[in-house]
Amino acid sequence: MKTDSKSSLGSVILMIDDNPADAHLVKRLLASVDGTPYSFLHVDNAPTGLTTLSGQTVDCVVLDYQLGAVSGIEILTQIRASGNDVPVIALTGEGSEFVAVETMKAGAQDYLVKGQVTADRLHRSIVNATKTVELERQLEEQKSELLSFTGMVSHDLRTPLRHLCQFAELLCGEVDQDNEDCKVYIEAIRSAGKRMTTLIDNLLEYAKYGRSSKDLVPVDLNLVLENVVADLTTEIRRANVELNIATLPEVFGDPTALGQLFQNLIGNGIKYNDSAKKAVWLTCTTDSDQTIVSIRDNGIGIAEEYHLEVFRPLRRLHGASEYDGTGLGLATAARIAKQHQARIWLESEIGTGTTFHIAFPRANSQKP
Repeated sequence: MKTDSKSSLGSVILMIDDNPADAHLVKRLLASVDGTPYSFLHVDNAPTGLTTLSGQTVDCVVLDYQLGAVSGIEILTQIRASGNDVPVIALTGEGSEFVAVETMKAGAQDYLVKGQVTADRLHRSIVNATKTVELERQLEEQKSELLSFTGMVSHDLRTPLRHLCQFAELLCGEVDQDNEDCKVYIEAIRSAGKRMTTLIDNLLEYAKYGRSSKDLVPVDLNLVLENVVADLTTEIRRANVELNIATLPEVFGDPTALGQLFQNLIGNGIKYNDSAKKAVWLTCTTDSDQTIVSIRDNGIGIAEEYHLEVFRPLRRLHGASEYDGTGLGLATAARIAKQHQARIWLESEIGTGTTFHIAFPRANSQKP
């Protein structure tokens, strides 16, 4: 749900805090801001706050970091899960870096420390939070428009390409079988058409995963990998690859996007692998902050100077005559990781293989 930026009474500020003294202070500070009328609402519990947000226009929420037995992080998570992108400012009793990081990761635009709040600081925080959300909304709208445009262009390009490939097929049956030059030219047309079709499909995939996902659900990665392996059955058998998959955790995510992520990385380990006994391993480690899924292969490896370059779109390290591809597989994987607030990086040496790591925040994952 999106909120309007103004009401007839000025910006509507909803404070969710079980301390009447804090609420009175914030109300008084807002009233003292020159030239900016604020309409102040106060509720002292989470259910009423969530009901208020769903039932009326609110321009900004001031949220207590600890609301009795319920943490502000939990309330903020529920607000974002409902699809509401209202600006949120967390009000905390301590100015620790941990609190700041946790609130921002959960979706707050800013945080203020009780006892250090002034009218000017509160006003600036509300203005900045509102501007930040408005810019995010504009960016999402532009991404949606770009995705629609990409879909339209890809459709318009596919049609003539399909005709090109079809006519090339027809020519194969019409040309004199003794005319070797014509056969070579026709095969070149067919091959170029197929490469262009693949490039268009991959560009569309890349554009699709540029949008942020707000509908993350619990996903069993073991089930995701079962589907990925099924989709890669032909490639696995053709390359005679040994695939070793450890028990993986459940994470919050988009199952389709995660499937694409792992398919791209496993497929990379299969394609760029000249070993006599090809193998790909998937493992998982956890610590207090993150769950890391690693995909290791014994392939050709990637030189250190290209460890960041390979995640750029259309960046290829090998010519089409060596390995087919479009240079979008790893770029798409990086976009999907970002969509899940995960970090992706690689370790590799030429001739020894490559390991890709995806670190999911523990807030978005659970142990297996």
